[in-house]
Amino acid sequence: MAPKPRKVTIRGREYRVLLPSIRDPRLHVAAVLLTLQVLGQTVLDFRLSIAQIVICLAAGAFIEFGYEFFKNTTIMWPASGLLTGNSTAFILRVPGTFHGQWWSTRGWWIFVGVVVVSMA
Repeated sequence: MAPKPRKVTIRGREYRVLLPSIRDPRLHVAAVLLTLQVLGQTVLDFRLSIAQIVICLAAGAFIEFGYEFFKNTTIMWPASGLLTGNSTAFILRVPGTFHGQWWSTRGWWIFVGVVVVSMA
């Protein structure tokens, strides 16, 4: 017998709830990317701020979660959006950001724009 799908009701509307599985390969890729980001910030002197990483993650998560919530009435963990945001932050650099500027938001619109185009 198949397990009953999880659902939640918000303001009289029913939404499916999809939680991540530990077997989801996207979680393993995310763990590798997180490790690389931590190494980049601590040992490899990446010219990237923590704020720029968080902005990319938030943009990707917001886009995927919003799409699923409003289009498919689903509440889900935005694994693909987080991977896209993390990958963008890992690859993209903005001139003028130096190692040690942990909370610089320099070029935030560039990071968000690249994530938006990547998610399209």
